[in-house]
Amino acid sequence: MLGHEIRKLCYIVELPRASFYRLTSATVHKGDPPLVLISRKHNSYSYDLDGAQYDDNALKDLLKKIVASEGYNYGYRKLTFCLRMHHRIHINKKKVYRLCKESELLKPARKSRHRAPRMLARNRIVNGPNQLWQGDIKYGYIHGEERNFYILSFIDVFDRTIVGYRIGKNCLSQHAGQALKQGLMKRQLYNRDQELVVRTDNGPQFTSLKFASDCHDLGVIHERIPPKTPNMNAYIEAYHSVLEDDFMQQMIFESFEEAMTKLERYVKYYNKVRIHGSLGYLSPEQYNNLYNQGLLPPVEIRL
Repeated sequence: MLGHEIRKLCYIVELPRASFYRLTSATVHKGDPPLVLISRKHNSYSYDLDGAQYDDNALKDLLKKIVASEGYNYGYRKLTFCLRMHHRIHINKKKVYRLCKESELLKPARKSRHRAPRMLARNRIVNGPNQLWQGDIKYGYIHGEERNFYILSFIDVFDRTIVGYRIGKNCLSQHAGQALKQGLMKRQLYNRDQELVVRTDNGPQFTSLKFASDCHDLGVIHERIPPKTPNMNAYIEAYHSVLEDDFMQQMIFESFEEAMTKLERYVKYYNKVRIHGSLGYLSPEQYNNLYNQGLLPPVEIRL
């Protein structure tokens, strides 16, 4: 075919490749009827298990009925499933796509969600508070309401203090910014120059343009760990493990208000009272106070 692919040529002239190969491979004898090529523009038929015949118009009417009832929000793949399973019609998804397109039944294509550019997390040395915070999200369960709730927390890697957190029935990007702002105000860093790095995973709350904008406005450097590397966010992961063992597994919540009240009480206990072996058996608040008084030997955390 002069160097052109048969597949492309058949596509241009809208000729099924099966018809082309049938024509080229057939042995024509004198008196045989001529071969008739089937064009894609010609109406084709589909059949159900009982042998009933459906032309394109009948299939379009059937698709419109499905869309008008239970399939009002279905895409062409689900409509194909309905034709096969509920109406027992032999049909493939490509034909259903064509029929839906001709009948203007296709759903609009999903808009791609814009993400903030990622600054990849790198190895760092932490030798004081407010140099590196880690953030992540954990969910709990409210038995009385049969629903989940969410806990978004930021921890200071140096002294293990939960500097900011939010408890809510949902967890959106603006909530991450609010918890971060809460931590800056608590540490008296709000509207001050500081070299604070906040490290998170790639959850939608942290990859959003909203959170990127909040970090920029707050003067915070935001970096994200590569996928499937939770060890690079080990300190907040360890806190969530402690939270699960110390608190979540011991509680049955009847309401969201009860869960929020008890969790706020636990965070205060964790920061002020609960001792850490890695902190010399001090609580995060005690450790931070000793550092600010210059009573701790130099410490370097490499991560």
